[in-house]
Amino acid sequence: RGLNAYGADSLQSLASIGTDPGFGLESLGLVNARAEVVHEAGANTAGSGDQLLVLQLVLLGAIRCRATDIHIEPKQDTGLLRMRIDGAMIEVCPVPAEITRRLNSLVKVLCDIDISKKSTIQEGRFSSRVPKRQIDYRVSFTPVMYGQKLVIRVLDQSSAPQTLQSLSLPEEYRERLSAAVEQNDGLVTVCGPTGSGKTTTLYALLRGIDASLRNVITIEDPVEYELKNVTQIPVDSERGHNFAALLRSNLRQDPDVIMVGEVRDAETANAAMQAATTGHLVLSTIHATDTIGTVFRMLDLGVEPMVVARTLNLVLAQRLVRVLCPNCKAPIKDPADARTLRRAGFEEGQEPEQPLMGPVGCAACFETGYAGRMGVYELLRASDELRDVVLKNPNIADLKAAARAAGLVTLREHAQQLIREGTTSVEEAQRVVGLE
Repeated sequence: RGLNAYGADSLQSLASIGTDPGFGLESLGLVNARAEVVHEAGANTAGSGDQLLVLQLVLLGAIRCRATDIHIEPKQDTGLLRMRIDGAMIEVCPVPAEITRRLNSLVKVLCDIDISKKSTIQEGRFSSRVPKRQIDYRVSFTPVMYGQKLVIRVLDQSSAPQTLQSLSLPEEYRERLSAAVEQNDGLVTVCGPTGSGKTTTLYALLRGIDASLRNVITIEDPVEYELKNVTQIPVDSERGHNFAALLRSNLRQDPDVIMVGEVRDAETANAAMQAATTGHLVLSTIHATDTIGTVFRMLDLGVEPMVVARTLNLVLAQRLVRVLCPNCKAPIKDPADARTLRRAGFEEGQEPEQPLMGPVGCAACFETGYAGRMGVYELLRASDELRDVVLKNPNIADLKAAARAAGLVTLREHAQQLIREGTTSVEEAQRVVGLE
């Protein structure tokens, strides 16, 4: 659906849609990839060309709508502006083809990208300055049928949870994670698909560590947010600086805590596990479906079962579900439907104590029925019983039984709890987690 119901039918309307952040177009300055201010906030835009005003409007609209990504797509006769809001792609408005081309050139100049090349993949970054903060943008150009598509990832620290307390973690999970990062060694890993908030959770864990007393190093691809008193190292594969190589070299930098942005291969997995066994606390992310899948992924990558059993401390699986808009959510039309009740976690013949809620759509939520997102979590604690199972070349049933004995609550069960509380809908939970 588009944003037309909320008044977004043109580029100019981007200055008034969504939520007022307390500042306007005149307060938005631009900083290039070399950290040079190329447009001062409050400066006159006369003579700067339409592309500067358009870029400011697009960036301001993204701030007002809480967008995480901006897509500008060339079509046959025009361009199309879309934004990802609460994880869903929302069509905003068309952009004249000439403006699209000039806007692309301006963004390339800000990112120090060669504007003459239009048939290659290009990447870069720039920033904007608004009152009291700076917002970073990661840029990607890719050749498509009618030109280059521009995608801008919005990295706004003010809109991301900063601490464990600001995440929607159950209290027990928060306490276990806080205790885990106080230890001197072991592995804490977060798993889930792309866009599930893994990096945000790792940053929240890192902010809970006193980096003035412990030497904290991160290896990231790329570095997204700057952390105080933390040594942050970007991966540079062209120079041979991959995760595994950087991890091995930085063990000689006297680290107490190492954050590995992603465990992608056997070399990185083994290096991370070895670091966790030699007096370092290692935090990482891994692409796995759930906590049990993470253990098997480590074993599949060639890590010895003894090493996995000895070093693994906690595994957190997570997803992000959209939260029903409080202004328009309503009871679903057929609450007695057996399949719906089963998906919500009710036994046969069991009735809900309160009506299950569903999306409706209004101007406040851009006609989507949802406003904001929250986490769905599954935390696996490495109990002694679970470690014993890992040592015995386990199958899924054995690991699940040991995890259940350690108190595992699955992603599906947490999502069903949110459905029964009226926080999210059956359809949204089914889309993100899968209820059957």
